[in-house]
Amino acid sequence: MRQNASDLVRRARAGERVTITVAGRPAAVLGPVGPRARHGWDDMASVFQQPTGPGWAADRLPTLLKQGVGCRRVRPTPARRTSPTSPLRRH
Repeated sequence: MRQNASDLVRRARAGERVTITVAGRPAAVLGPVGPRARHGWDDMASVFQQPTGPGWAADRLPTLLKQGVGCRRVRPTPARRTSPTSPLRRH
């Protein structure tokens, strides 16, 4: 199997189903991927358009805070001079 792995994958990609055996007994079947294995946005859009459950935000908040999502450092507004001779003022 190790020496022929690339060949077996090519055969499976071409549509052949290959039975892999261990000690003469079937252990796995290698075959082509079905046409519905990959989904495009059009297939999945309706999933994301569903309303969330009533406790979703409360359940999700601790995880988001751990990940730092929605958090950013707020820098203080720097002091500026309106003219070279005027005192510093905060805006």
